[in-house]
Formats: sequence, structure tokens, C-alpha cells
Amino acid sequence: MTCTIITIKPNMEQAVSRMLDLLGFEHVWFRIRKRVIYRGRVVLRLAPLFPGYVFIVDARHCWQQIEHIIGVKGFVRFGGVIERVPDRVVNDLRLRADAKGILTEDALPFRTGQPIFLRVGGAEQPGTFLDYVGPARALVDISMFGRACHVQARLGELCAREAA
Repeated sequence: MTCTIITIKPNMEQAVSRMLDLLGFEHVWFRIRKRVIYRGRVVLRLAPLFPGYVFIVDARHCWQQIEHIIGVKGFVRFGGVIERVPDRVVNDLRLRADAKGILTEDALPFRTGQPIFLRVGGAEQPGTFLDYVGPARALVDISMFGRACHVQARLGELCAREAA
């Protein structure tokens, strides 16, 4: 199973997801059930886990058809090449989600402030997880040259470590 990611116009995730269902494309739109304060009360709200992104499963020969769906901006590309998401990232999220792709806050692999290792080359750099910045990408805080730096990294390059 190879997943690619499409970018969606603001607040169009549900409409695009419905259209992908009608056209028969297998896709995953991850949502999260969050606790928010609304009018002085704590309520549970459903929000996209990665706002503006939907995962498409095996869309190799259908790129033009998908890009012409209303609300789709295009595929996530790096250097003009459509990016593929590591299978283990998508499978891990699918295992944590229910049948509709809904996760709870406890089901996410990393939490803000959690100690992590960033694997670059053959080395592991200790750091702190800050936030998710998109599907398969995260913002981490690591020490470089004696200074704290914010770095974007792929989720596949991160692994949890025990707090010291």
C-alpha cells in the first residue's frame, strides 16, 4: 500500500472525501476528537488531524482525475516529484484510528514536550517533539552547535526516548 497526499482548500476535506468515495478512490482522512473550551464548557469537537491534507492509497495512474476534483489543490511534491508517505506511518495511524479514521488525543504517537531521537544518517540526535506540521512531518527542537533549533523532520525519522 503506497500513499500519496493531496492538499485541499480550506474547510473542503469532507466534500473532497465524499467525492473520492463516489469516484471509488481508496483514501484516508484522519480526524481527531479534541477537548476544547466552548462557552465556558469543555466539549469534544471533531477536527482534521492534518488540516488541508487527505491521504490517497495507490493513485499512480489517476493523478489528473484527482487534481480536477473541486477543492483539491494538488499533490504534495518535493522537487516536482509526488511525495510518498512511508507505509509504517499510515499503518500506525490506521491502527490507532477507528473505522472512520477518527483518533482520540491519546492515540497520537508523539505529544508536545515528549523527548525523542531524530535519526539522521546513522546517528541519533536527542530532541523534543513540538508539534505536527502536516502529514508525515513534525517540528522538533534539537541542540545544534550549543543552541536550540527548531527543525522540521519526517515522522519516520523520529523515535520516542525515555525521559531522563
